Amino acid sequence: MEITLELFATLTKYLPAGSTGKRSTLMVQGGTTVAQVMEGLGIPDDMPYVTLVNGRHTEADHVLQPGDRLSAFPPLAGGRGETRRRPLIFCWTGPRPPGGIIPPATRGEEAAMSFVDLRGRRERPLFERVNTRLAWGDRLMLSLVTLEAGSTVPMHSHPHEQAGFVLEGELDFTIGDETRRLTAGDAYIIPGNVQHGCAACAGPARVLDIFSPVREEYKT
Repeated sequence: MEITLELFATLTKYLPAGSTGKRSTLMVQGGTTVAQVMEGLGIPDDMPYVTLVNGRHTEADHVLQPGDRLSAFPPLAGGRGETRRRPLIFCWTGPRPPGGIIPPATRGEEAAMSFVDLRGRRERPLFERVNTRLAWGDRLMLSLVTLEAGSTVPMHSHPHEQAGFVLEGELDFTIGDETRRLTAGDAYIIPGNVQHGCAACAGPARVLDIFSPVREEYKT
């Protein structure tokens, strides 16, 4: 079966001969794991690296499927002399629309919580094939958002400030009139009342959003 291999930074020297840039196409047997591919490239056992399959973090024993995209990079890639880009922080720099600051939410039952397992919270729909799990305190709300492959969050706005961090996958993210491709490790900051939206463009994705103050309509 055929897979796509991408190696970054100091790992690029282990790409097979004839590779283009940081990418190569490999033919592997069914049932091949991530570890077997990396071992076959001659990467030393004591060399640390992070692997992703189709934009999602994965373990060494993950079994690859036809058409998978296997990416690997050193855990500190992005510093001086490295070829992998630094994580992106996507901030809106245009004028701030009026009405973006609203009074803080009153203290609610969630505010007493100190440690929260978001994965154990009740999942609720936001948009079609886009779901979230929520927790909140006095003045901010956490939203763990899961987007299915090909799903979209339509352009919208709200008076709350919003910041977010991409945990897994890739998103075409639009803030105002600017669109960027965000991947795991990238972040974004959106002032209140600025239009924004996104699309899961390369498989499923997961992000952690933070709203301030609390979005009262999400508490119902």
